[in-house]
Amino acid sequence: MNKTDFKTLIVILVVLLIFSIIVLILYNVTEKEKIDMSGNFIVDGNRFFEYDGTKWRELGSIDSIIMNKFNVYSNNTYVGNYSVSENNGKYYFFDDEYESHDVTSPFIAISEDSEVSVIDYKKADFNSSDYSKASEYLKSIDIDYDGEYNISDKYIVDLDNDNNSDYIYVLSNQLYSDDVFYVVFANIDNDYITINKQIGVSEVERYSLGWVLNISNDKLNDIILREEDREFYNYYLYRYFKNREYQRILPNE
Repeated sequence: MNKTDFKTLIVILVVLLIFSIIVLILYNVTEKEKIDMSGNFIVDGNRFFEYDGTKWRELGSIDSIIMNKFNVYSNNTYVGNYSVSENNGKYYFFDDEYESHDVTSPFIAISEDSEVSVIDYKKADFNSSDYSKASEYLKSIDIDYDGEYNISDKYIVDLDNDNNSDYIYVLSNQLYSDDVFYVVFANIDNDYITINKQIGVSEVERYSLGWVLNISNDKLNDIILREEDREFYNYYLYRYFKNREYQRILPNE
């Protein structure tokens, strides 16, 4: 092997080494992000979810995560880092000194090692410009309606993590029409995205916005809807995939 060939071989080996190091660093960063985003979730003592960094699954009970540490939110307000236990359907929250704390329902508890965060939102008045947005959305799903709404809820929230306001609407005409609809949809940068829709049903399931969860910054945030017309609230997890629609992923249909 002459000197030129030897130098060429050395350059190739160095390039391969640098490439291998870069790949390893990127892999470790990706794995770290995946681990950081994973966690367990207690949703108002009603649902128990687990997120592995990619997919959600439902836990049957709190038994496997009893007395783990959680970051606890009452509604959207952070109230503390507590160990959580349950007895006969009642939940108890303990600090590091094992002092018990009252947490007002509805609450969500997220395991302390998870980087998943609760996105704040606020409810706002439904005004004249919202009627126009509602009409545009309804036409996009082939509903031509310009009447009154017995439910017209509006929430201001950042769904795509761009630090700008987006909107979630809950609309129903149940008391004003025989052609009943109950829809939950988002308005993001003048684009309309369906979250839940019930059209032409005799009985509707009534929803309000529960929590918005920031799972990662490269897609729309996940949403938990609260079903309203039960003695005990029920909760459903929705994730955006494509085609301008969220899909309910937990609990399974």
